[in-house]
Amino acid sequence: MHPATDGLTIPDPIPDASIFQPAPWVAPSSEQLPFLRRRLHEHYTTIAAEGAQQGRTGQVARAAAVESEDREVRRYARDEAGRLRNASLTWVDHEAIEMAVTYSSTPSTEPASPDRMPSMTGFMLFESCIGGALYDAARAQDLPGSGWTPAPWLYDVSGYVEAPIVAISWSRLPPPHEDRVQLSFYTPNRPPQWDGLPPDTFVAQWAATKTCYSAGYFADHVRTVSARMSPMPVLATFTATLQFGELLPEPDANHCAGWVQTVYGLWQLLDHKVKKPLTQTDVIAAPRSVTRGDVRAGIIATIDVNIVRVHPRFRTEDLPPDDGEDNADHDTSDNSRRSPHYRHRYWRGPYRANMCMNTWGHSEGNCEHKEVPVGRHLRGPVGAPFRERVTELRGSPARNSGTGQPKP
Repeated sequence: MHPATDGLTIPDPIPDASIFQPAPWVAPSSEQLPFLRRRLHEHYTTIAAEGAQQGRTGQVARAAAVESEDREVRRYARDEAGRLRNASLTWVDHEAIEMAVTYSSTPSTEPASPDRMPSMTGFMLFESCIGGALYDAARAQDLPGSGWTPAPWLYDVSGYVEAPIVAISWSRLPPPHEDRVQLSFYTPNRPPQWDGLPPDTFVAQWAATKTCYSAGYFADHVRTVSARMSPMPVLATFTATLQFGELLPEPDANHCAGWVQTVYGLWQLLDHKVKKPLTQTDVIAAPRSVTRGDVRAGIIATIDVNIVRVHPRFRTEDLPPDDGEDNADHDTSDNSRRSPHYRHRYWRGPYRANMCMNTWGHSEGNCEHKEVPVGRHLRGPVGAPFRERVTELRGSPARNSGTGQPKP
């Protein structure tokens, strides 16, 4: 057995990180998006006025470690409140997120363009996550304040806790940086799962008094605070900057780069205005009472919500293996320059196609290329046997282990 610490125990054996993993993300409905935006706006407006004591989670009191940290928290909260005040609202369903993630699995070769942005300022909520940041168990525990030291055994916990990216806000920066876009990535605001440990487990020590506190203490504290106040469902946690006229950052150890690729890919899908669009957007208007509440809160943007879904033509459930002749490639001649001789039918896409927009100047290099999204479609001759392609995706925790720019 591990020795007791001031009457508290240390788990033996040390559990893995799965006991700290919060429940899966359940997105608020599209009808709730205006109310969520108002709560977030009020939350960041309060932090901008009062400072860092609201903390990163908005659940517990927190004192700024240094004065510079407090100024940084206030500045970021003021900027985020300004974005939400002017943001258009978009709710993206699960299948559209899947399409964007698949489409963006190949990094974009198009220089970032402001024409791809759905709006100058916006807030998007995702029904499913577009990726996530992985934390070790000690970093994943959001202790109430900067004066707490996690118990040493937490650093020995194997595995990682994931913080999924479930929303994003953006806005163009003011002059002289108007050629950049500031992105804020949101994660669910979920308290640590202290109930997964025995109540007398040593969890953290208060640095000022060296007093040790248990899992039961923190579990009771979270329940008490949650009963007294309604915490924010999501909070901005990471930031990134998108530079117009330059290529998007290649996904590497910086997980923010992968999220930027996915968000920009989603913008490309929304900007795909052709005869057969890949997505469809429905607009719902909020009740008049919501409008009056936003006016009182100082929100000047429209409260209409854009609901983005995959177009019925490309929805997975609407595309059985024996359908899709209009989208299939039927050219099976051996002399075809466009495709090889297919013996099966299989699904392809979505993917990026780099197309020349003015071919008359292509030979002289005086042309413009643009990435055009290609939707999920069938390849191969009608009547050929259908073949499923299975791709196994493997991720490395070391690749996504907490780099980036976390924000309060």
